[in-house]
Amino acid sequence: MPDHPHATGSTAAPSGSGRPKVSILIPVHDQERWIEDCVRSALSQSYPDLEVVVSDNASTDRTGQIVTALLGDRRLRYARNETDIGRVRNYRRLVHELARGDWVLMLDGDDLLLDEHYVSKAMELAAFDPEVVLVFGKMLQGSSVHSAEARNERCQL
Repeated sequence: MPDHPHATGSTAAPSGSGRPKVSILIPVHDQERWIEDCVRSALSQSYPDLEVVVSDNASTDRTGQIVTALLGDRRLRYARNETDIGRVRNYRRLVHELARGDWVLMLDGDDLLLDEHYVSKAMELAAFDPEVVLVFGKMLQGSSVHSAEARNERCQL
């Protein structure tokens, strides 16, 4: 693994808790319709050592107000770009400047984590083998998300 301050994987030093810290990074731009559910799904994760960081790329809607209202949770941080720096630079800013975790989960502002144990399961898999540097799970789109919720199914890694 490259020697980089934001490199992810099991070779990264764990946080003070003895567990690797996970950063759930949410780049957004004008996503007031979905952002509250997105952030709440990230904050509902059972993994005990995580942060959720929202980087708002100069939204012109209520995205910032919605996220700011959720800042009572100490695990949530919000950063706003005063000008639109573009999607790729906003992603890079999250990873290289704002993330404090040993592992990173990118979550777009219109995404949800349906399983509150998703991060815990991913970290359990990552801890199983020191060579693991990437973990991912199933993705549900469109009507499959609603039907899974209706059946009370949870995504499996």
